[in-house]
Amino acid sequence: MIAEALIKVREAEEEAEKIVAEARERAKEIIKKAEEEAREIISKAEKEAEEEVNKMVENARKEAEKEAEKIKEEAEKRKNEIIGKTKDKIEKASEIIVNEILKG
Repeated sequence: MIAEALIKVREAEEEAEKIVAEARERAKEIIKKAEEEAREIISKAEKEAEEEVNKMVENARKEAEKEAEKIKEEAEKRKNEIIGKTKDKIEKASEIIVNEILKG
């Protein structure tokens, strides 16, 4: 009877050791899976961040191009105004010179 009890205790200890070993193995698997998922999440976040930065850079580039185009158009307008005024002055000066020569 004592021998039988000792055998049952030993069997219980072996079963407990088996359960602990399985639990450790399962814990390792859970940790490994969690690490893989964490790497995937980080990779995805990095990719999304890079895409967002690229969008922001592209938007900034487009805005800069629009602003440069506005500045160019304004400069062209001012240039044409100055040329127009200069032509008027040259024509008036030419008329004065021709009139002075003809009066001469």
